[in-house]
Amino acid sequence: MAAFVARPEGQYLAFERSIYWALPRAFGFALWDRPNRGDIESLASALTVELRPECEPHVSLVDASRLEGADPQAFEVLRAYVTRNHRALSAKVTRLALVRPEAMVGAVVAGFFQVMDAPYETGVFTDARESEARVSPRSAGRVR
Repeated sequence: MAAFVARPEGQYLAFERSIYWALPRAFGFALWDRPNRGDIESLASALTVELRPECEPHVSLVDASRLEGADPQAFEVLRAYVTRNHRALSAKVTRLALVRPEAMVGAVVAGFFQVMDAPYETGVFTDARESEARVSPRSAGRVR
């Protein structure tokens, strides 16, 4: 974690049910299985790296397509993170592409920013390739 925080670009952090990565002007994470509160607390502590003053505005990609369930406590940790950091997120993240799974879990993922104020432009997708097009530099300024 310390090495990632010191120099995140081109690095990643792997957790039990998630992975978080940093690229030039892009950050993202993927979730799988059924992350619990502890899983999301670990991820949320890492996410703050992209809110630092020296971090340039960037796009974000969240791949939740492999989620198998939604834990209410984990959802609350993520909701609290976005609420607490709403202002910084709106300044640092230019747009977000969110890849959702199918069925009920997909509805929970897709509805995340329907139950709270999104701090940035958000697109929800079922296909990772479509989501990548959303956050590519060539798509800057396009609204879908």
